[in-house]
Amino acid sequence: DPQQALKYLNQFRANPKSLVPHIEEQLSRFTSSHGMQLYPGMTYNTNEGKKAWQEAIDFLKKQQPLQPMSLH
Repeated sequence: DPQQALKYLNQFRANPKSLVPHIEEQLSRFTSSHGMQLYPGMTYNTNEGKKAWQEAIDFLKKQQPLQPMSLH
């Protein structure tokens, strides 16, 4: 549903820092520099690795709120 997607997009634009806890939780599941445990016994191997998750956190902590978008 495009309207629902736009609603969430605008929530994150208004409060970028609200994504940080979710990304931090994912970061805590890395078992190696590139492997993230999704479930016990199931590891997702990323190309970017932990560094990209940390960079996203650092960026979002500094990001200022943005104006909402509208659907046309």
